[in-house]
Amino acid sequence: MTTKRALSGPIITVYVSLAFSLTAHAASLNAAEALVGAMAVDAEKYPEVVARFAKVTLDSFAEYAAQGSSFPDAKAQQTTALLDGGTAKAIGETAKFLKEQGKVETVLADYSPYVSAKFVTD
Repeated sequence: MTTKRALSGPIITVYVSLAFSLTAHAASLNAAEALVGAMAVDAEKYPEVVARFAKVTLDSFAEYAAQGSSFPDAKAQQTTALLDGGTAKAIGETAKFLKEQGKVETVLADYSPYVSAKFVTD
């Protein structure tokens, strides 16, 4: 039996960061996995965990960039294309798709309250 859940919650930002970081450099992956528990943590209650997770992710992006690969750095993460608008829109579109596929029962009208660049520092 498959349990359907609503796609919502303040951990969406961490989940998106995790999705990006899992494609990042293998050396950074161990650090990202060590912080994967942040997905189950309330970002407002434990901002230091989310900030550390963001730093590990951004450090791995910087290392990849130094090797010629392209991932959004801290400055790019803070733009309207990503954490200041675009990510919340993409999550909403993904949630609608998942609802159409029968994977979740409900979706929110707006995911922007759960996506923030405030944990990302230059």
